Amino acid sequence: MKTAAAYIRVSDERQDEFSPDSQLKLIREYCNRNDIILPEEFIFYDDGISAKSVKKREQFNEMIALAKQKEKPFQIILVWKFSRFARNQEESIVYKSLLRKNGVDVISISEPIQDNPFGGLIERIIEWMDEYYLIRLSDEVRRGMTERAMRGLPNAAPPFGYKMENGRYIIVEEEAKIVKEVFRMFLDGMSIRTIASYFSKMGIKTKHGNPIENRTVEYMLNNPVYIGYVRWNPNGRSASARNYHNPEDILKKAEHSPIINDHTFQQVKEKMEERNKIKGKYMHENATKHEYIFRGIVKCHSCGSTLIYQPKVKSLQCHKYSKGACPVSHSITESSLVQMVIEEMKRSVQTLDFNIKDLTQKQIRPALNTINYDSLIATERLKLERARQAYQEGVDSLQEYKTAKIKIEWEIKKLQKEKQTSLLQDSNIDLKKFAESVSSVIFILESNVATPELKNQALKSIVQKIILYKPEKRIELFFYI
Repeated sequence: MKTAAAYIRVSDERQDEFSPDSQLKLIREYCNRNDIILPEEFIFYDDGISAKSVKKREQFNEMIALAKQKEKPFQIILVWKFSRFARNQEESIVYKSLLRKNGVDVISISEPIQDNPFGGLIERIIEWMDEYYLIRLSDEVRRGMTERAMRGLPNAAPPFGYKMENGRYIIVEEEAKIVKEVFRMFLDGMSIRTIASYFSKMGIKTKHGNPIENRTVEYMLNNPVYIGYVRWNPNGRSASARNYHNPEDILKKAEHSPIINDHTFQQVKEKMEERNKIKGKYMHENATKHEYIFRGIVKCHSCGSTLIYQPKVKSLQCHKYSKGACPVSHSITESSLVQMVIEEMKRSVQTLDFNIKDLTQKQIRPALNTINYDSLIATERLKLERARQAYQEGVDSLQEYKTAKIKIEWEIKKLQKEKQTSLLQDSNIDLKKFAESVSSVIFILESNVATPELKNQALKSIVQKIILYKPEKRIELFFYI
């Protein structure tokens, strides 16, 4: 009896396909008829995602990662139709070939294929027809959207300040006030970052529920929708790529009401052009890529974003703070951070206490009979957040909050320690040998000869990430073996 995985995908491209529940029901019936086991943990969903490329299909990629393991947990991948697996024939061939080499077959329950060369040919024809459908669909959609743009009708979701009703943009007054304020603040001389930070701290969110950041403000200031136009590029989303003046763009007067008058928009345009000249000159002068020790390693404790190097001030700063989307500055000089990392590594070597985040880089699901420490820790963190909210809302006193906080934080540390102990026991790690590897990295970090690039490579060989708690002036190292 074989074990199978089920891959279920529903796109927004067509209405004649079965729902996820219907696809799963048919797959389960197929399994019952053919004596196949389908465990719940091997059912993968990607909902509302196109099959044109696998990059955005997280569940698909997780399934492939499991199937590629040496000790694969299933021997078959079942789909309702081959088009659920992929509509790009090249990717379909690559992934199916990769899976077959590891003894995993992809089976369409509604498109039975004979196990012979003729069956393989039929499978390729089905894949070609699926890809052809996708190409035709894309061309037809593009033609239709271009026609709408030529008539001054919107193709995209409404920007901040508008909502969609009956295919038309309608002003949302509360949002429109913020749009007007953004234009006013910019003309008053405030920087884009300052404007973004101001509205981010006020808790204003974009249409997608994200904090206001630099690119949000820049997009507003360059969006002709606010003066009553629609903009559309039939060859690609040039505006979202920050190319606001693409000669291929279609720009047409629309039927919706403007939020900004033409004079204000023109003033902002001239000011933006002057700003971009200065910015372009600065970027040209600093075009040389600066290699730094902590590239891609250090994370902000407040928002989780990566710290990036700022050559002008020779320090690192949270990427989202630089864009106005994070409220906490994490500015720190590279030399100061190096010393903090070396000291923390030396402490770990002396105590053999290593915070090991992942033992491998493989995404392996935990066995059903093991303790899910990540889930337990996440639950405790949720309790801590609820306790904080109860105090802020006046439900609990300060003393009650402090008592709860101490108890919950102690439980989190306990679970983290148990998780690390469990991982070490399961993998039989030689901590003394690992300590020698850490000592070698310390030697490289302290070297005056080693380049920043070499130091970065050395760090990445044993460190998964470093979290900087700037307000507390401490770091947390996560090793992997």
